[in-house]
Amino acid sequence: MVSLTQASNQRRRLRVCVPSAQAEYISSVEYREVKLFDVGFHPKGHFGLLYCLCIVALASSEAPAQQKLLIVRETEHMFTQAASSMSAELAEAFGIYQIHVRENTGHEEVLDRIKTIVPQIAVLMGDEAIAIFEKCQRKDPAVCGKLPVVALFTQQLRQQLTKMPNATGIHFEIPIVISVIHLRTILGRDISRVGVLHPPALKGFVDTNAVFCAREGIELIPLSFTPRRLFAAIRTERAVSFLTDEQNVQLLWLPRDNRLFTNKLVNRVWRPFADKHNIPIIVSSERFVSKPANFGTLAVFPDYKGYGTQAAQLVFDIMCEDWRADEIPPLLPLSIYKVVNCTKALNQFSIGDNALRFVDKVTCAK
Repeated sequence: MVSLTQASNQRRRLRVCVPSAQAEYISSVEYREVKLFDVGFHPKGHFGLLYCLCIVALASSEAPAQQKLLIVRETEHMFTQAASSMSAELAEAFGIYQIHVRENTGHEEVLDRIKTIVPQIAVLMGDEAIAIFEKCQRKDPAVCGKLPVVALFTQQLRQQLTKMPNATGIHFEIPIVISVIHLRTILGRDISRVGVLHPPALKGFVDTNAVFCAREGIELIPLSFTPRRLFAAIRTERAVSFLTDEQNVQLLWLPRDNRLFTNKLVNRVWRPFADKHNIPIIVSSERFVSKPANFGTLAVFPDYKGYGTQAAQLVFDIMCEDWRADEIPPLLPLSIYKVVNCTKALNQFSIGDNALRFVDKVTCAK
């Protein structure tokens, strides 16, 4: 049984840092129970009355002391951080099992583990984990078809959720409007035209952001683009040139798309462009504002520990919804991590030291 003492112990506090200017954007995507605060503040909140009532109900029911939760994840550091923080939040209420997805991991292996563990809920981290679970659902819908799912670390969350009947999740891409406002604050300059080079699958995300950017006086200039292996560098150079030379954008926003950032493209396109042009670049990974890539000006991405903590709250919400994950709309990441490339920011854009207080980390790659 889950006692009232355990219920009290299981209440956790979350850090949030969302620019107040984005209240309308977040409410528009059905973000629930989020109070918005100014840039730089990290207020705390709790899981709320709904979770407390749910735990009290469990305490008086015939349910076992622990439910079972399965995490299927890839092995990169960001997945490990999120899984660790999520497990810390859920350990008192759930028995937690993990499957690490590697190159040789097949859906049969995962399906066998699901049948052995019989989890009440599955958390999928990364596109590979999601793809494997979808195969499990097709292979054995009786076992996996109605299993509630939380999907994390995917750029195409809404598309992924349409393939799973009882699923929700947390978006991984930080809204463009939030990232641009952060960089505008750091640089202390007006930015009104932003070039967006994105894969076709992100068109819906970009279109939604264009509406809310416009309300902040920011015009998005999107270009749908997928680099092909043949003449990839030349094609990418032309795409970037279209945005910067023909469309006169003041900033480039680049999504988390590995096809855009192969070693060849970093060396032949992105780093030479960043050295030559006085145009800041927002990226979605710290490795692009550090050595050896060193072409981004600002990296904005979810705080992975906070992302895991938020996922834990979502699991509790699903439990309180009688395991109907599809009753909860997909959420935006609450906790944002910002890393500035001070070499680019100081040398190319002449920001003052005072501006660095708006970021979480400073890298000085030379």
